Amino acid sequence: MNITSKFSKCRISFVNTVLMVSIGVAAFMVPNAAFGARTRSGAQTAIDDCEYPEVRQTLGGDNRLYNDWLNGPSILHSGDALRFFSGDKTLDRLELRKEKIGDLGAILVAKVLEKNHTLIDLDLAYNGIGNLGAIAIARALKENTRLNKLDISHNSIGNNNNHEGGNIENSAGKAIGSAIKKNLGLSRLVLSNNCLGTSEAVKIANALETNHTLSHLSLPYNKIGRDGIAALIYVVDAKQTASIKKLYFSHNSEGNGSGYTKDDRKRVIESISQQQGNGKHLTLKNVALLLDPDKLYTGPSSVHDSGDSH
Repeated sequence: MNITSKFSKCRISFVNTVLMVSIGVAAFMVPNAAFGARTRSGAQTAIDDCEYPEVRQTLGGDNRLYNDWLNGPSILHSGDALRFFSGDKTLDRLELRKEKIGDLGAILVAKVLEKNHTLIDLDLAYNGIGNLGAIAIARALKENTRLNKLDISHNSIGNNNNHEGGNIENSAGKAIGSAIKKNLGLSRLVLSNNCLGTSEAVKIANALETNHTLSHLSLPYNKIGRDGIAALIYVVDAKQTASIKKLYFSHNSEGNGSGYTKDDRKRVIESISQQQGNGKHLTLKNVALLLDPDKLYTGPSSVHDSGDSH
């Protein structure tokens, strides 16, 4: 029995059904803007409420979230997405790549992800997710200990110049850092092709010092500047307190340069060793001074491997 037919077992008396359908036809004739793209009749509302009790339950019984889900992108109501929102305990991978779920879809996914104990691989790439959606996902990661891989690349997380305001951008960076610091299950995080800046990178670097599970971090094609790159190099390569085995951050720059290179990484490590040998105490705040800004932009390259990870 497929999952859709499972949720279709709802008993409505014949009289009530006729009455509800009559009302629904009338309602369908006049589109209701509040329902967005999925305008529903009164009868359909009652049927939907009966069909998806598991969805309402996994969303914590929150009527607002449930209605957002009902009226959200159609991809959320079919296939593996429906299984996920219905609390299917056999689903271990969910791919929502290029489905345009936006911040609303990300928030709904995050609500279920908080208490999900089966999903190990989640792909949310190419979805138009901004800072609000990223904050929701990050907060869910603080509670979820099962997810092993998250791909949230090719979105709009960070300073995307859409006048969202500094508070939201700062909150997104802080939330991502906090999630990395407290999450106990994630081993692979792909954040490439977003709008993450230096401040977000520094928060991530700071969080990596206490994270002991993340082994693969991908950050190419963002807007990370000198201070952020140096902080990542310092924590991963010099202090070696992080569990990171694969770190990618090519094609990053705040200006018009093409990005940071392996030579930059090597120069920072050598400078750190020299400074520490001289008894100088280095921190995330002053390690960036070891990068010579006149030598930064010598061509794109990845770190650790020859290719980029997107």
